Amino acid sequence: VFRFDDYINEICTKNTFPEFLPYFLRRFVRYTPKILLPITVGILDVLYSNIAVSLNDWENYKHQRTYENWLVLKLILFKFVNSFLALFYTAFYLQDFDVSIK
Repeated sequence: VFRFDDYINEICTKNTFPEFLPYFLRRFVRYTPKILLPITVGILDVLYSNIAVSLNDWENYKHQRTYENWLVLKLILFKFVNSFLALFYTAFYLQDFDVSIK
């Protein structure tokens, strides 16, 4: 999604849209990566939750309380990474602080 966003931003700044795209689609293309990011985060959130439960089931804890404690920890870690990956990518990899303020 991040590379797609870079590609779309490059097309928008150079105004090199394909000729077959009508004007209203050209305006929509600019926002496509921003629409795809929350959808991807939501899908990955469900996927990571299922992975956390599967991992916890495989570990075969002796007590229910221990099972639940480790499940909560895994869910928090997966959701934190999934939710804030875009922010960390912008802040530390791209180091573009103007974009992170918007």
